[in-house]
Amino acid sequence: MREARRHERGYNQFLAKQLDEILRKETPRVGLWLDSSELNVDETVEQITADLDKAEVPGNLWKE
Repeated sequence: MREARRHERGYNQFLAKQLDEILRKETPRVGLWLDSSELNVDETVEQITADLDKAEVPGNLWKE
């Protein structure tokens, strides 16, 4: 896991695993959710471009 290889720890109250769980459970699924932790740049771009319909965020989503 990428987090295990990091020297810095940017989380005070949460472990990365706990934060990941909260985000996955409580964040609305908008756009393409992609775990790129095991992908290189080219593979990440390939995944995004292969699923552009999911990657697009509606333009009026953030308007109140």
